[in-house]
Amino acid sequence: MIIEFFVPCLPTAKGRPRFARRGNFVQAYTPAKTQQAEYSFLALAMAHKPTTPIDAPIELTLEFYMPKPQTMTKKLRAIENLSHTKKPDIDNLTKLVVDSLNGIFWVDDSRIWHARAFKVYADNPGVRVRVEVVKP
Repeated sequence: MIIEFFVPCLPTAKGRPRFARRGNFVQAYTPAKTQQAEYSFLALAMAHKPTTPIDAPIELTLEFYMPKPQTMTKKLRAIENLSHTKKPDIDNLTKLVVDSLNGIFWVDDSRIWHARAFKVYADNPGVRVRVEVVKP
């Protein structure tokens, strides 16, 4: 089974957890910007969710299409799939996508045994997700 879809959005990195002291306890929480990005991504991806969460080994491919900056030259703008080597980091982009789809598309993110991710400049920013169930 293969699920493949494109989410038109500005790829956002997952923020670090924040900590707050509540009396004698320290409580960790996710920053509001990260929560909003996760909810937005999930809302756009829900049209492609499987009927039940996947409980099998998964190969995940994530393609992040980053917006081209206004300062980019016309010569560079004409190049298709130009590598994006600036922030945000690819691991933080991946974390946001995996965490937002966790429990909805797959039972747990531990089911992902192989993942590929890359980021390039594009005219239409967004994320292409490809979930492939691997037969054990």
